[in-house]
Amino acid sequence: MAKEYRDIFKQINEVIQFRNKLAHCLLDVSEEFLAKKYTDRIQLLYYDSKGRKVLIEITDTQIREKLKNCTSIIAKLTEIRSKIDKSKNKLN
Repeated sequence: MAKEYRDIFKQINEVIQFRNKLAHCLLDVSEEFLAKKYTDRIQLLYYDSKGRKVLIEITDTQIREKLKNCTSIIAKLTEIRSKIDKSKNKLN
């Protein structure tokens, strides 16, 4: 089972990192960004350890891909739980 799900920790870590970006950045509502009138993206901003402003654009497509990845992770975790439950039942 370990080989079958070897990438799951990497996938979960990617979700955690993305979540942290969303949670710890500021939403860019500057006149400069809003003037572009995007309807398919947001822009986040943060300041790095040297005080430099960093901007990150996140598109609807990227969000959909992240949600697809989350769904895949949930399916894999459900499979793992099912296999564990079956193993427990065989032992009892």
